[in-house]
Amino acid sequence: MEREAVMVGIDVGTSKVSTLIGEIGRDSSLTIIGKGIVPTTGLRKGVVVNIDQTVQSIAQSVEQAERSSGYKVDAAFISVAGEHVKSQNSHGTVAVSSRRPEATQEDIARATEVAQAIQIPSNRKELHALPRDFSVDDQEGVKDPLGMSAIRLGVEVHIVTASATAIQNLTKCVLAAGVKIDELVAGALASAEAVVSDTERELGVAIADIGAGTIDLAIFADGSPFYTGVLPVGGNHVTNDLAIGLKTSLQAAEELKIQHGTADLSSIDEDET
Repeated sequence: MEREAVMVGIDVGTSKVSTLIGEIGRDSSLTIIGKGIVPTTGLRKGVVVNIDQTVQSIAQSVEQAERSSGYKVDAAFISVAGEHVKSQNSHGTVAVSSRRPEATQEDIARATEVAQAIQIPSNRKELHALPRDFSVDDQEGVKDPLGMSAIRLGVEVHIVTASATAIQNLTKCVLAAGVKIDELVAGALASAEAVVSDTERELGVAIADIGAGTIDLAIFADGSPFYTGVLPVGGNHVTNDLAIGLKTSLQAAEELKIQHGTADLSSIDEDET
């Protein structure tokens, strides 16, 4: 496979930091060439609570991925999690400005800007502004209005925001580990890119990425994200409940969960539930 580009992604989670290095071929195929997974205790429910520990875990994870791939990491896409990640949908409408009544790229950009012009508190930072669909005059559900005859152009935009403080602390940790940031990406949307097909997006689908401290949620409808958010519960809560119920240590409860736990009820006998 001829290499077209190299992409690096870092997932800074509650229990571990994962780094993946992938080669993108000329046919847009992706091949993973390196990975690094390091435990961390510097985060709680997806949010940095200890700068030094988080920096150390990121650096070690990146170093592992570099050794296994032979590639020197300079910059990466960073996933963002935590209950502070929230979303909303906003509408914007503009008059088509061209002499010929056709929607241009400039009109699309203006409509998107109008939809983005919502009041975002100073303690929030915008992560994504993703157009969901467009309306051309009275016609709704348009996916690409470029070149269509129109007098008025409307757009619905899915806006994802996060706590500015949480983003600043995460950014500080990544930069301190010697990695530049290509882009900050909501974890649920990143997971959806990996596992959700175009057909599922059109029909409507929900994705739940269950981590140690949080569950990243994304709901798709009509081909685009409708809701993005994070629940402050995860696998650690199951471990804690097992430890309390069985009166055992957290380590033993975690081992029991991994070795014997299942989400497939069809494989469990009735007397075992």
